[in-house]
Amino acid sequence: MKANLVKWAMKLLLISALIFLFGMIKVEAATLSVGSVKAQSGETITISIDLANSPSTRISSMNFNLLYDSNQISFDKAQAGQILSDAGKSLSTSTPAPGQLNVIIFGLNQNSIANGTLVQVIFHINTTAKTGNVALKLKNAVASSPQAKSVPLKLKGGKITVKGARRGK
Repeated sequence: MKANLVKWAMKLLLISALIFLFGMIKVEAATLSVGSVKAQSGETITISIDLANSPSTRISSMNFNLLYDSNQISFDKAQAGQILSDAGKSLSTSTPAPGQLNVIIFGLNQNSIANGTLVQVIFHINTTAKTGNVALKLKNAVASSPQAKSVPLKLKGGKITVKGARRGK
């Protein structure tokens, strides 16, 4: 009887230790980053927004805002990257205010999104754009796992370097 009690206590101790250790495992942050390009006023350019998962990260949906100076550039459209198609995800965008693009990535499945280009955003550089950098900032980013758990994100903005007027116009 005493031997059974000791075995039971050891099992309970082992289970408690495992629960404690699994509770300490942290999900590493994935990185959401905006590309950078050089362009001239009057040009249309494409900026990539990329996802880099860590080995322990699995993302199945997300949303974020891309902020930009609407006096310098104009949003044209956004296109889903191949990794969204591969995961069976959809892309939805809206522009609720000048200089703000809302992006929602979703799917009626629990497939994870791989590393790569999530979205390609097409902007037109205004003909009145000033020479210099136009910041592209990510804000309010939220991602979730296939189990609907929050996944931390590191955000890296990008920029468009405007090099002056386009030649031939």
